[in-house]
Amino acid sequence: MNFLRKLFIGAFCLCSLSALAQDEKPIIEIKTNSYAQNGEANVAAVVISGINAGYIDVDCGYGRQEYELSQRSFNEETGSLTGTYISCNVSKDGYIKIYGDAENIDMLNISGCYATDIEISSLVNLDVFNCEHNELNALD
Repeated sequence: MNFLRKLFIGAFCLCSLSALAQDEKPIIEIKTNSYAQNGEANVAAVVISGINAGYIDVDCGYGRQEYELSQRSFNEETGSLTGTYISCNVSKDGYIKIYGDAENIDMLNISGCYATDIEISSLVNLDVFNCEHNELNALD
């Protein structure tokens, strides 16, 4: 009985560590040209949605903030897709990092974020991606 209890606790800890490690790696990493020529921080806006509602964490260089992730919807009035709107001042290092369930993300709009590089390879269910008006070096 004691052996089974230790085995169960060990398996539980390994699963918890695996989930924690997965949560530590960003599912989206955007490198921006974060500071304008006048030295002021740029404001970056991202719109993101999930197949299901949930939560994501966003770090623009000042620590993580939790956002409620909404499902994608269509705004008939404006004729545009909507999701969770995130606006932040990007720190001097220029990175926006988003953490959460990569398989749940189905829309990402980074239009006008001054993005130079982006890593989104873990977003296997991404259906809509808008990256216009950026300075991307490459997109694979």
